[in-house]
Amino acid sequence: MSEAIKLTATIRTDVGKGASRRLRRLEEKVPAIIYGGETPPQKLTLSGNEILKASQIEAFYSQILDVSIEGAVEAAVIRDLQRDPASGRIQHIGFQRISADKQINVNVPLHFVNEVSCVGVKMSGGTLTHNMTEVEISCLPANLPEFIEVDMLEVAAGSSVHLSDLVLPEGVTVVALAFGADRDIPVASVTARRGASEDAADEADVLGHRGHRADGDVGDEPGAHGADQRRGARPERRGRPGEEGGVRARARVHGARGPREGEDRRVPDVQGEAVGGTHPRIPQGNGRVQGNQGG
Repeated sequence: MSEAIKLTATIRTDVGKGASRRLRRLEEKVPAIIYGGETPPQKLTLSGNEILKASQIEAFYSQILDVSIEGAVEAAVIRDLQRDPASGRIQHIGFQRISADKQINVNVPLHFVNEVSCVGVKMSGGTLTHNMTEVEISCLPANLPEFIEVDMLEVAAGSSVHLSDLVLPEGVTVVALAFGADRDIPVASVTARRGASEDAADEADVLGHRGHRADGDVGDEPGAHGADQRRGARPERRGRPGEEGGVRARARVHGARGPREGEDRRVPDVQGEAVGGTHPRIPQGNGRVQGNQGG
């Protein structure tokens, strides 16, 4: 366990929202309060620079702190911490006094080890996911761990590490597990690579297909023609009745066509004689209608 973090505080007499704003803006101090035990709550003021430096340490949020209040040192843990949403600077801290003979509930961080050497990641190509970064535990102050280690070495693809799988120090319990087995949620999991099962099945099919080719003709096997169609063979297209079938038949029907064999394309005149031309109904030449003019 690392050395205890020490903070120096003074009793704050000027209270209220306006006084707290002045402390932060003009004096660069952080308002706080300490409560718990048999001693009445006390409003405190701490140095902003001291708090900023201590907040860079991970143990500041989960370990027992020594808060010196005008010469009297009290052991406490952080129960509430407020930050400015824009700058992230700490605006207020709530401390709770602790007693050496009473159990406390504290959130401690999780440290994941052997992530690179994880079986599910290294051998199966899975993806490791952290579902939790801290866990709430219950213990005496003397048994409070700085962190809990989670070993991911033997976790296979598709498996998870649950709260019940954590290796806890002596005298430490997980608070969630006291409420039933349904609270045994996963802490970390290794997700199998997408398509891994399909790839294995395809590889097995390929190996079996090669075995069939070695034993006999694949074309005689059931489903061989269906496989040819799946590989891109297009079935023969049929035309309408009276056509030769396919695209060429439709093109001949809808497109321009020449005279059929034995067909006379000359244009008959009014008297029924063929006078020549290219259109079957419009006379050609000077445009005059030949025949009796009447009169």
